[in-house]
Amino acid sequence: MSDVVSQLMDRVLAGRPEPLLVGLQVQPPNFHHPFSLPLRPLAQNNPSALAAAIERLNEISHAGIDLLSGTTTTKVMAVWPLGAQRTANPGDHSGGCDNDQDHIITARCRSIVRVINPNDRLCLARAVFIGLTKIWMVERGEAAERFKIFRKQPQDSHARPSLEMLRKAGIPTDLQEYSLAHVDILQQSLSHHMGGPGYVRLVVFKKEQQYRLVYKGDGKAARFNICLLLENNHYHYIERPEQLFDVKRYCIDCEKGVSRWSHWAGCTVVCRLCMRTGPQFPCQVLFYSYYKHCWFPLVGG
Repeated sequence: MSDVVSQLMDRVLAGRPEPLLVGLQVQPPNFHHPFSLPLRPLAQNNPSALAAAIERLNEISHAGIDLLSGTTTTKVMAVWPLGAQRTANPGDHSGGCDNDQDHIITARCRSIVRVINPNDRLCLARAVFIGLTKIWMVERGEAAERFKIFRKQPQDSHARPSLEMLRKAGIPTDLQEYSLAHVDILQQSLSHHMGGPGYVRLVVFKKEQQYRLVYKGDGKAARFNICLLLENNHYHYIERPEQLFDVKRYCIDCEKGVSRWSHWAGCTVVCRLCMRTGPQFPCQVLFYSYYKHCWFPLVGG
């Protein structure tokens, strides 16, 4: 039995790095559901240990387990560490490529503005510049059609303001890639030069982690969020992150899709009493007023 298990594991694990955990699943003919041997380090779940566990199961259940006859379904289970693209290590989150041939966007949503670097690696700054342009248009009361025209224009003219943005933040302009540490430096610069903390907040989603939010500027309920998509080591601008998750509304502070009827239940920037939202909410209860057999809270915004 031990030799059979050893050959089975060698065949399945051949050509792969050593797994963190390994286990075995067997289903004899008279078992309605498979029996799983728990995942453990390879030193514990070695072929001899797994074979001994199968023999004990066979003795107890009288299942007639025979790995050679072909009547028992056997599966090897193994766990390997995540690759660099799928870890939560901020040092691994970086981007920068010199042309649109180096990256391919797989997400198909109209809200993504593709950033193309002509002979430079400034996709981070270019994506932030597109977001700032959207904010300036909103503040001037310009129609959304104006931004649609802007996003279709060639991006060659974005290089100069993007370089100026990096210089103002003290970030080198000749790096091969820009990590989340540079995003944080850029966030501090924007907070210093544009309306103070809580006015503009940078937000980064990573495609390789199922669009998980991997960076969010300090503060809560910022007036404007500049959302970026980091995909295949390249930054893009997202006008509406709701389209990434197919939801009507996405709350940056909750980091999930929300609805009008349930958002107040767990969000830290929505007041349960007045239903308003913002950095100064939830309201602080000043005192309760007794009126017609009911207590009403008097709140301060």
